[in-house]
Amino acid sequence: MSDRLSCRPGDAALWSKVSPCRRSSLTRQPRRSWKINCEKPLRWSPVEDTKQKAVQIEQAVEHRMPDTHNLPPWMPCLANMALGAVLAITLQKTVFKKAPEYKEKIKETAQDVRHKVAAKAEELQLLSAERMLLAIESIDQGSLDKLFSLADTDHNGCIDLRKFAYALAKINPELPLAEARDAAADFFVLFKADAARGLDKTHFRQFLQCWALLQMEPLYKVAKQLEPALSRPVNEVVRSQQDRATQEELDDLACSGDRVRRFVEHKKAETAFRLWDLDSDGRVLREKVVRGLLRVLLDKKQRRGKSAQEVLAALSFLEVEERVGRASLDAAEFRYVLHRFCELARLDPDEVTEGLIQLAIANEIGSGPTLKEAMEQEVQEQVGLPPSQSAAKSGSGHDQKSH
Repeated sequence: MSDRLSCRPGDAALWSKVSPCRRSSLTRQPRRSWKINCEKPLRWSPVEDTKQKAVQIEQAVEHRMPDTHNLPPWMPCLANMALGAVLAITLQKTVFKKAPEYKEKIKETAQDVRHKVAAKAEELQLLSAERMLLAIESIDQGSLDKLFSLADTDHNGCIDLRKFAYALAKINPELPLAEARDAAADFFVLFKADAARGLDKTHFRQFLQCWALLQMEPLYKVAKQLEPALSRPVNEVVRSQQDRATQEELDDLACSGDRVRRFVEHKKAETAFRLWDLDSDGRVLREKVVRGLLRVLLDKKQRRGKSAQEVLAALSFLEVEERVGRASLDAAEFRYVLHRFCELARLDPDEVTEGLIQLAIANEIGSGPTLKEAMEQEVQEQVGLPPSQSAAKSGSGHDQKSH
């Protein structure tokens, strides 16, 4: 501090010895002004401060729209929503600590601001969805054909698992080839493509649309980004000993259509597990898995031709699984429950796994009837008792127990 005061611009002798970098720091304007008006005492009003911040939020939402010249069409909506939410939440957390006695008034003001910001975001939400829908449909046939020919390295009109894994590895340079192979298998499962025949141009267009949504970019921009990546040679994605082992495995799979089909079907259970692992911690809730298998079991298409003994055995197994064991399942436990359930219910494992995948895609994980309701429904169907009489009996039995 003493050096800074002694080297003022007025002192020419000392000022000439100061370096240019030091001069800029000395002449720079301070970030804050610490001048205090001693005539008026300093007082802080949390309510007034809250109202001022509320006005700032409204102005930011209504007038301070970001410059959309170089931004994608969905950016203004997210910018407004993030600005309002961050300011409103910060308003509640910081001001409450400073003045607890004004908490209720501040909370009312902050909540009112948050509702106004949400209303502004809802107005733009539909427009942003329409813009994204137009963006993912914006690819032209010429760009699709060019990207497809770059991924189809041997130009036989289809992209098998090996070529698709190489394409994903080229797009993601840091991705190991084994993870690219598993991601390619996931796409085959989700697109319901025949692994032996490979992906056609319709499936490849779906892949480009998914990639555009993941990157939050219009499809024509994604196509321009993917073209130089897919033009890279294959040997650039094989960098380690593990990558070379995966390359040999992909070459062996490419020799037989039945072999690659079995590989994708084996990976289907892992795909279902990754889709059900919502927080990506390597575990899924046991209760949600039981409910998902229960929905598959109660499906009329799955239950066609199933005996009552098979259905009751599967329900009993699910009942035990719901009550016994830890609250979550890892990948191995998930596969065991799936395998054991298919054995008892005499169901095709691929159809059951496909049912779980469709529940995950439809965002219906954990929904559906409970196990108790399913047991009661099964008993009603086997005995031939109408639901009303069963409900009356259960109600009367409950009354007798209560008495």
